[in-house]
Amino acid sequence: MVRGQGRGGTAPGTLEEFPLEKWGDLPLERYTLGPDAGALPGRSFCRLMEYGTDTFGSIRGGSAAKHIIFQHRGGGWRIVPASLRDIEPREAWNRVRGEFVTAFSAAKEQAYGRIDELESLSYGQALTTKALAVYFPDEFLPVFSFSRLRDADKKYAALEWPTAGWCPQSALSWAATQSATP
Repeated sequence: MVRGQGRGGTAPGTLEEFPLEKWGDLPLERYTLGPDAGALPGRSFCRLMEYGTDTFGSIRGGSAAKHIIFQHRGGGWRIVPASLRDIEPREAWNRVRGEFVTAFSAAKEQAYGRIDELESLSYGQALTTKALAVYFPDEFLPVFSFSRLRDADKKYAALEWPTAGWCPQSALSWAATQSATP
């Protein structure tokens, strides 16, 4: 499967506008929602993930807090993780961006446990999960909220889905065996 194209849809433009290898230099304004990002040509990463890739899976609605750091319409910044609130937005972004880079590296190395250790990204679980699924579609299920995952768990329980201790990779492998079964 081509990276940036996932099961059941695509994430149009993501890889072209936000290549994985350029994340280490991604400026705050190209990442975040807010008026500063709106003044730039193109879309910000967060705008693309929330509003421009629905065919891949939606994270629309709810709170902007899922973006971890964002700018209010009035220009003020909101930094969700308490551990980053006392520093300047650009420094907070440097730390959050570093965690995204670490998460992408861990996914590439199939070291998924390292992703769970990234504190700032835990505040943006829907965005983080969608980003990982976009860049690594063969490794992550395109399920971006706990409630949807719980619903899937209930649905597939009747099919004896091995949910105890499951990870996306084992779920994908299991699903492949089920679709191959007559």
